[in-house]
Amino acid sequence: MKNLKIKYLGIAILFFSYNSIFGQYEPDGYIGVSLGAAFPMSDYANTDLFEAGSGFAKTGPNLNISFAYKLYNDFGVAVLFTGSSNPVNTDEIAHEASQIEIYKDKDIKISSENSKTAGLLTGAYAIFPLSHKFYFDIRLLIGPYYVYSPEYILTSTDISQLVFKDKYSVVTLGFNLGVGLKYKINTKMYLLGNYDYTSVKPEFKDVEIYDINNKKITRSIKPKIFMSNITFGLGFFLE
Repeated sequence: MKNLKIKYLGIAILFFSYNSIFGQYEPDGYIGVSLGAAFPMSDYANTDLFEAGSGFAKTGPNLNISFAYKLYNDFGVAVLFTGSSNPVNTDEIAHEASQIEIYKDKDIKISSENSKTAGLLTGAYAIFPLSHKFYFDIRLLIGPYYVYSPEYILTSTDISQLVFKDKYSVVTLGFNLGVGLKYKINTKMYLLGNYDYTSVKPEFKDVEIYDINNKKITRSIKPKIFMSNITFGLGFFLE
């Protein structure tokens, strides 16, 4: 009986010690800003000009502004604004266009703006203290997502300027799964690192593009846009 009391006393001491060490450092929420890189995947990074949905996107900058607040224990709601600007792989487009008969053996150049995406997402999140300095959080978000695909301008030795592919944009639904690690600097500020996986499947209607026979066609395109974003930044705890 005495040993049992000692056992329960030890458990109680450990429980209250954990609360005293970690509980006092648990924030009610946070707001943070981070910058990093957006790595395109799937159709977004595909470089086949004659495959519908190829985005020719290269790695570009990514901005995240995030807010989260706990509602019950370690769980709550989060809001994320995220935006990316990905350069277009114009060299690969020119290489693909050179397969068209009339452009063979010609010096082809392609110019283009960056592809752009931006989303305002909200959903569930949870944050867990790893120590009195480190926190781990996870979030699952959904919301409207803007996708912009620029036009491709083709020039060659005998063509001054040709809109090889028209520009188009759409607002659709996006999904985000993110994890983060936070390091507490003081009672208010922290350093953060995030990894976010984003999935967007827009539908672009009436897109004008030249096919491999150099005929201008109009078609609907449903690309699969997946991105992996890694960002680092600074934030503030909400007590």
